[in-house]
Amino acid sequence: MLLNSLLNSLVTNHNFFGEVFPFLKAEYFTKKTDRLIVEAILKYHLKYNKAPSFANIRLQLDTDYDICQEDTTELFKRLKEIEKFKDLPDLKALIDQTEQYFKDRALEKAINESIEIIEKNGNRGEIETKIKDALSIAFVTRLGHDYWNDVHERMLWYEKEDQKIPLNVIKMNEAIGGGLVRKAMFCFMANTNVGKSIIGSHCASSLVTAGHNVLLCSGEMSEQEMLKRHDANILDISIDTLGPSLDKALFKSRFKTACDKPHGILIVKEFPTGTANANHIKKLIHEAWTKKKIKFDVVILDGLNNFASYKIPASQTGTSLYVKSVAEENRALCMEEDFALLTFAQFNRGAKGKQDKADLEDVGEAYAISQTVDFAGSMLQTDELREQGKYLIKNLKTRFGKNKGVIYTIGIDYDKMRLTNLAEKDQEIPMHIRDQLAYQKQLEELKEESNFLEDADYSGT
Repeated sequence: MLLNSLLNSLVTNHNFFGEVFPFLKAEYFTKKTDRLIVEAILKYHLKYNKAPSFANIRLQLDTDYDICQEDTTELFKRLKEIEKFKDLPDLKALIDQTEQYFKDRALEKAINESIEIIEKNGNRGEIETKIKDALSIAFVTRLGHDYWNDVHERMLWYEKEDQKIPLNVIKMNEAIGGGLVRKAMFCFMANTNVGKSIIGSHCASSLVTAGHNVLLCSGEMSEQEMLKRHDANILDISIDTLGPSLDKALFKSRFKTACDKPHGILIVKEFPTGTANANHIKKLIHEAWTKKKIKFDVVILDGLNNFASYKIPASQTGTSLYVKSVAEENRALCMEEDFALLTFAQFNRGAKGKQDKADLEDVGEAYAISQTVDFAGSMLQTDELREQGKYLIKNLKTRFGKNKGVIYTIGIDYDKMRLTNLAEKDQEIPMHIRDQLAYQKQLEELKEESNFLEDADYSGT
């Protein structure tokens, strides 16, 4: 009776079809005729984007030359039986029974596949995922947050102390709005050889020692080089000594001390430049959970320009559309998997020589990346600032505060690959750089005013 009601309602009841169709699979039906009918429904919907009538299904089956004449006769007989079935239960009850039926069939399939994995000595980590996916089938989906009825949920969210993931450099933390945020994308931009990777390695090291789980993926640096930076930072050892002349006793002692303290998990992964996309990162995240039960709080991509898109063909590499797609795909991933995403981008050639004045217009591939991210900051450094061990971080775009355009000064210890807090007296921006920044701000304001006047309507209406 259930299958008759289910198949009849797929054709005759629009509400039932809307609830069930996203989960409908022909493999859930063991009887060959039912399976072929469901395949016809799926094919029709794929082509016309709507539910078929019984006449449409007959035509679909009659013109499917992969079905033999004997099967066609049985199919039409079965289809007629379903069409004439009128003893339909209450809609809600039918939806609930169909959901349970799909879940049972999916679980049965997952168990059979799991047995096959065990017999063939396959990857047993897949077994849990298959069982979990089968049990997670649920027709009732959350529509979203109801502003009036879900107020208590919202208040609890406001009261949570871990809404943001703070960084240990005070001014950098202020620049990004108080800390990294889950389901949000943060991007720092700079010229070549300014030190984008240092920010990435420092943030990873400091977050891990604070107890957070971090995945660091690089499309330009080897795992060994990245790990050398983490060892220098976490173990407080000069990076120049991490080589053939390594003091092994000191290294082991510092490592044991760091390891004995509470800490999170740090996974470092290299990808050949331009080969990895958001799907590769997603697979890595799922593997970490399946095999080691690691859920990442922060994912760091170094740098965004070195990753690929899975939507846009490689022939479009380097175009604004391509880079924007890379940014959007990874931002979607951080929302789907509930982690904060920190990444880095290259300024274009127009920013060369503008160490202290680079802005959004200088981001590689125009505004492609800056349009997508939740926070964009530029790393500015002159030769003078480099000698002093300082960076200027300018807030170019933010969704987390009112500090757009504000410039912050932070310290850098190249020997330990570490960002540092500066004393208040050392945060002062040199006068000639401050004058250049003030001049640039005036130019930006004049440019905005000019754009406004050009867009104004003088028609008198």
